[in-house]
Amino acid sequence: AVARNRWPGVRFEQGTGEALPLADGSIDFAFSVDVAHHLADPPACFAEAWRVLVPGGKLCTVTDSDRIIATRAPLAVYWPETVVVEQRRYHAIDRLESWLMQAGFAGVAAEVVEHAYVLTSLEPYRERAFSALRLIDDDAFVRGLARLENDAARGEVRCVARYVMLWARKPHDS
Repeated sequence: AVARNRWPGVRFEQGTGEALPLADGSIDFAFSVDVAHHLADPPACFAEAWRVLVPGGKLCTVTDSDRIIATRAPLAVYWPETVVVEQRRYHAIDRLESWLMQAGFAGVAAEVVEHAYVLTSLEPYRERAFSALRLIDDDAFVRGLARLENDAARGEVRCVARYVMLWARKPHDS
């Protein structure tokens, strides 16, 4: 309701990745961020995105690679226990690319983007707002938080957000 009131010109729909409540060829662009590792059937979701895209329509799904997960700052720095857990959850980039091509997409390409920043609030970490922090044991969480709080008290905590943007296009002749 809040989103509908805030953006009255936007149509909001609720569905699953495998069964979008949209007509064939009804959208120009499909976009998701940190969704692929939560999907029960990623190939079915990519096929569904292909169905609802117009010919020439584009898809972008944003995710993490093994390397990105291993070098996350601050997560991997303060909570190294998150690395293995997250690498098990996330799909390999080449596997995602293969599923996109199997769904009929062309021009599949991976682009790494990054943004360096200084941590301005510890609250999201204290609240375990990142799912990776909910997947490690409490002792590891407490140790990592203590290290982060100690470093923040001594000065700036430098961070970097890195993502893989997977781009794909539905061919014009589809």
